[in-house]
Amino acid sequence: MAAVVAAVGINRFYPVLSGIGREVGFGLTVGLAAMFGDLAESLIKRDCGRKDASQVVPGFGGVLDILDSIIFAAPVAYCWLSG
Repeated sequence: MAAVVAAVGINRFYPVLSGIGREVGFGLTVGLAAMFGDLAESLIKRDCGRKDASQVVPGFGGVLDILDSIIFAAPVAYCWLSG
């Protein structure tokens, strides 16, 4: 829901998508892709028996915890915006 609100709000200031349906569709698909990226990284860490992907900063999940959602969401956003 937050991704949809963000997509609609940002598109009002910097119009790239035409119509409320495309804004909502963009927010839903990119938000879901980001969520699946986070879940996929968590699954990998569980399979490896690790709580954190890195020990550089204790208690912080590591670089993968920052990039996991972006790795999945960026290609979906690219497909929406390039087509």
